[in-house]
Amino acid sequence: AGPRDLEVVTQTVTTANDIQQAVEALGDVDAIYVPTDNMVVAGIASLVQVAEQKQIPVIAAEAGTVEGGAVATLGIDYTELGRQTGEMALRVLRDGEDTATMPVEKATEFTYVINEDAAQRQGVTVPQAILDEAETV
Repeated sequence: AGPRDLEVVTQTVTTANDIQQAVEALGDVDAIYVPTDNMVVAGIASLVQVAEQKQIPVIAAEAGTVEGGAVATLGIDYTELGRQTGEMALRVLRDGEDTATMPVEKATEFTYVINEDAAQRQGVTVPQAILDEAETV
């Protein structure tokens, strides 16, 4: 599916108690991606425990999940996003710019965050070039 021939396998959880079973039900996958989801983030310890047992790297959408045991993220720099949003608000409030005609802006600053200990526990060797660019936790 797509240019890299990736297959996406999904699992749905309704409570944090479902996370461990959902991870086990993924079967033989090469990696697990954790989106920014409060329930999954709250249960990250269960997810990471299974991932480490199965040597499956966990990639996260945000840095807090990396601190909780995921290997890495290339996530939004929320401080920079707040600054960018504030500047847009100033253009509306101070300069009278019409929100209906303002161009849509996307986040432009992203942060690599790597958890070297988690990488080791999940069987991942992080290339030095990435470590040189990343913030480590």
